[in-house]
Amino acid sequence: MKSKKFLSVIMCFALIACMLPYASLSAFADDEIHTSADGNWKYRIIDDQTAEIYNNDEPAYLGSEADITVPETIDGYEIIGLGAFALYSLSEIQTVSIGANLKSLGIAVLAMTTALESITVDEANKNFSSVDGVLFNKEKTELICYPANKSGETYTIPYGVENIGMDAFVFSMNLKNVYFSDTVEYIGTEAFAACGSLEGITLPSGIGVLEPFAFYMCSSLTNVILSDTLKSVGELAFGECTSLTEITIPSSVSYIDENAFTDSGLTTVKGYYGTEAERFANDNGYTFVSLDLKGDVDGNGLIDISDYSVIKQYISGELDNISKVADYNTDGAIDAFDLFYIDLAVNQQDA
Repeated sequence: MKSKKFLSVIMCFALIACMLPYASLSAFADDEIHTSADGNWKYRIIDDQTAEIYNNDEPAYLGSEADITVPETIDGYEIIGLGAFALYSLSEIQTVSIGANLKSLGIAVLAMTTALESITVDEANKNFSSVDGVLFNKEKTELICYPANKSGETYTIPYGVENIGMDAFVFSMNLKNVYFSDTVEYIGTEAFAACGSLEGITLPSGIGVLEPFAFYMCSSLTNVILSDTLKSVGELAFGECTSLTEITIPSSVSYIDENAFTDSGLTTVKGYYGTEAERFANDNGYTFVSLDLKGDVDGNGLIDISDYSVIKQYISGELDNISKVADYNTDGAIDAFDLFYIDLAVNQQDA
């Protein structure tokens, strides 16, 4: 049931995304979809010499082989592109070989190919490359596709990779741990969605935005460490992460989508008073646990005489507002009891 639900989600996002590069078909000779003479492929003609494997956003491979080689030519046309959804959701495919001529890959070309174990690319290809069965752009700055059924429980994103593409790891059920290199700056929509065995992640400092559905339906995810440079968390980024019960939100985060954790196991949000973490927790019924140092009213990292003085001014009515950290004994009131405990703490430090 959940896989069907996710299919509709991924189709929706991919269709929206593919409208951008494929909004105009003026680059193609006509809109007609052709069937190859051998009956294995659907394609459309670009010009009198080249074509793209494509089937109106449906799978374009009609054969039944487990090991696929993207043809260099079809019916006399040089194949220079795999269009949107060309191999999408074809569960029998185990390996894909890409030749030297391929120049472009559309949206969700290899998404949901749940039996896929390896992708290889001809070394002469000027646009794409592969390392240990994983597909990259030629410069290896973008990880395009990690085969969903690749063996191994742990994967380290190679140093130099800056972008992790949309759907790059989707449905990679064998992965338990992914380690990010410090060079990673972007994680695409649905990049790790439905990685059902993934247990923990630590986002690198380069990530400023966590895109929608980034870790959606990662049902085994229990440990998430967000970087202190993260600014926003998108819609359903951790939706249906049913094992995730608590998370620490750094003070750098200024926006959390209201549905970022919908249908997850989240009960507790840790963060700092006056930040987006507190707002999000309070607005959505989660328990908020402050990470602020109790009694450190001036925020200098110490409990000292200046904190005592500020609390005393507040209690006497000289100040109208004060930080919640002044409630040293956490009884919900800022009063003489807190002043007493602050005084005790200061004297203990001076002793």
